[in-house]
Amino acid sequence: MFEGCISGGVIYEQRDVVSMGASLGPVLANIIMTELERVVVDRLVQCGSIKFYARYVAETLLMVKPE
Repeated sequence: MFEGCISGGVIYEQRDVVSMGASLGPVLANIIMTELERVVVDRLVQCGSIKFYARYVAETLLMVKPE
């Protein structure tokens, strides 16, 4: 079974997964999302592209500029 996505004409294959409900899932989600926030989201908030950002584990809520 193919697990992946196509973006910009490039096919990305997901090689490793964590089962839903696994105790390791929330820990890994928090590590990955914290790094994403540090590298990407903070910069977008500072430049004003994102007006509001909230996260609970891996669920996010964003308010972005229309453009």
